Amino acid sequence: MASATPIAAATGLSIVTVPGLRERGLGVFEGLTREQAESHYPEQFRDHRSDRLDFAPTGGETLAEHLARTLNAVNTLALRHAGETIALVTHGGSLSMLFRAVLGIPFSTRRAYFVSNTALNVFEHGPSGLTLVSWGDTGHL
Repeated sequence: MASATPIAAATGLSIVTVPGLRERGLGVFEGLTREQAESHYPEQFRDHRSDRLDFAPTGGETLAEHLARTLNAVNTLALRHAGETIALVTHGGSLSMLFRAVLGIPFSTRRAYFVSNTALNVFEHGPSGLTLVSWGDTGHL
């Protein structure tokens, strides 16, 4: 909400919460530091760090579920607002999902790109789906 508030204030538009854009559910890891998660759940943490699409920490969701949820939310909003420009404010993990999906980067590949806080990442939705227009624009800061 904190990131969306200035956008809403500048545009006069209201904030609409979309559950599909929330960060990945990490179950037993939530609220823990990386060190605590690794210490308390060493096997699950190792599997989590492997970026396997089918792994979910206890009570959490898999990368595949996170990807499907994020893409569904973005595509639903894009179709609902066809021909319009919309602003989506979300978390780095969800942005990383979109970036990888649009560019066809396998999830087994370690992330070699930066997801900057407060950056503008522009996607366009057309007949063939999502395309990436620009990534990591921080010129407004």
